[in-house]
Amino acid sequence: HLDRCLTCRSCETTCPSGVEYGHLLDIGRELIEPKRPLWQKLYRFAIRKFLT
Repeated sequence: HLDRCLTCRSCETTCPSGVEYGHLLDIGRELIEPKRPLWQKLYRFAIRKFLT
């Protein structure tokens, strides 16, 4: 579900334990990115280039 997170961090303000989800998401994404298939990396790269 990390891929679908918008990283808006609004969940942090409602978390009763004060968990900093933004930091956890950054760590999770760093672990996931190298494991993506090549086609998915190329697709994501193309989308980023197209949208910027």
